[in-house]
Amino acid sequence: MAKEVVVSKAFAIGVVTLTVSAIAGPPPNLRLPGNMVPERYLLYLKPHLYSSLNTSDVNATEQTSLFTGNSTVFFQCVQKTQSLFLHSKNLTLLEVRLMDEDDRGSCCPATTWNTTTTPISWRKSTTALGNWEQAGGSVILDEEWLLTTFKTTEPMSTYLLAFGVSEFDCVKTTTDEGSGMIAIKTYTRKEALNAGQAVYANDAARDILTFFIRRFGTYSLNKLDQFVVPDHRAAAMENWEEIQTYNQIGQMFSTITYFKGATVLRMLADAMTERAFDAGVKAYDKTGIDDIADIAEMMNTWTTQIGYPVVTINTMNGAVYQKQFTLDPSTESGREWIIPVRVRSAIAASQILILLKADSPERMEEFRSTDGEWILANINASGYYRVNYDPENWRRLMDELERNLDAIPLMSRGQLIDDAFNLASLLEYTLDPEENHNLDVLGTIRLIGQNPVGQSLAWDFIRAHWTYLHDMYGRGASYVLRQLADRFNTDFALQELKQFQMTQNAMDDMLMNEAIETTQANIFWVKENKLTILKWFLTELSGGGGS
Repeated sequence: MAKEVVVSKAFAIGVVTLTVSAIAGPPPNLRLPGNMVPERYLLYLKPHLYSSLNTSDVNATEQTSLFTGNSTVFFQCVQKTQSLFLHSKNLTLLEVRLMDEDDRGSCCPATTWNTTTTPISWRKSTTALGNWEQAGGSVILDEEWLLTTFKTTEPMSTYLLAFGVSEFDCVKTTTDEGSGMIAIKTYTRKEALNAGQAVYANDAARDILTFFIRRFGTYSLNKLDQFVVPDHRAAAMENWEEIQTYNQIGQMFSTITYFKGATVLRMLADAMTERAFDAGVKAYDKTGIDDIADIAEMMNTWTTQIGYPVVTINTMNGAVYQKQFTLDPSTESGREWIIPVRVRSAIAASQILILLKADSPERMEEFRSTDGEWILANINASGYYRVNYDPENWRRLMDELERNLDAIPLMSRGQLIDDAFNLASLLEYTLDPEENHNLDVLGTIRLIGQNPVGQSLAWDFIRAHWTYLHDMYGRGASYVLRQLADRFNTDFALQELKQFQMTQNAMDDMLMNEAIETTQANIFWVKENKLTILKWFLTELSGGGGS
């Protein structure tokens, strides 16, 4: 730890000699302080990985994950400090020294991104790989060890740095897209190579890289290596970004998690247009978008908040509102987003993009059905949100799908199904008059119950809230139950119905009695016809039914 640090115009260099060990207890702060910012690294590593062990030898040494080495870190001093903290999880620090690049005890400003130079010592029977290509040939250290130095990386996050030492072999291909020939290799176990299992992965890497080069216009390296590790705990790991986004737009969503990130970026590209988005990725400053600040405002609502919204649209009056989608509808987070909503109707020739803000009007003409036509929002599922409609619009969309499947884009068809299934948990909204905005409550329950997936959800909901529904809607609640029973066809469902009737003391409820009778008839029909239908299906599947 440094006793004195003077801020001036040279580099501070921290040299750490390390080996593997376990250290008890967390550091004083889980995040490193910002007074010393790393500018570049010189990293030397020596993995003590053995080549194939002679398993027949009872004295064979166990494989080891031990590595030793040292790390020289060039720091930017941004604030005067008396201390220097480094992460040391699972490392034993043998020596720490603080020196000056010009021997005058001072340091100077540098860039935010880091470059790294990595020499690696490795056993002759293995292969060493790094993010960047080798800087010249390998040096023979002795009969067992070689030393390879890899070229200094371009500025990048240290998170992306990687090296590999193994006995893996590879398959190879190339692409001549970009500024020159790029070698593409996939390294894996020899038995996997012999079985041809790496060919597809290598060809896919070539095609994907070619696509990105054509789209974004550059690739900084002359190689792309894939390293197939059995039982990797993270399933996959990227160690050099094919597309670097140093510009303002890239910084806005740099903290988005993997799974949310792709969808949010797709939504942004759709809102900006893909041409403007691509220009933003290629450039380091402003792009063709109207105002970078507007994009930043929108993206901040997605990158600084967890979850995503559900947009509820009442096409009868154009009312629209948003709230966070949760599996527990009673949860109120208060979170709101700026949502780019792409919408069209059955009678409109084109789509409209609307930026739905937290303070947007409660009614918007674009969401109102003026002549009984259907309204469809989130075209091609381009937005990271769900959409719920009034029951009448759900019916119109279902009718359209039955009449003319191609009238609704393929991606939107998938989203309609996915939203309908997931929004079934929003049945709870029907219990809150302020939330349901006078929607057709019983119609909503009936619509969900008509779907095989939503049937059990609607049935459970009716039983849990029967008193409220019966008090509010009287015979209408019994009618919904009667319709729901049209799909009941098991002894278990029959027993549930009878138990529910007894619990509610509704033995004289005619519609509930009809529900029980319908279920009994369905059970009888299934028992009588199940084998006949099964035989018919098996015959058709075997091709014996003719064409």
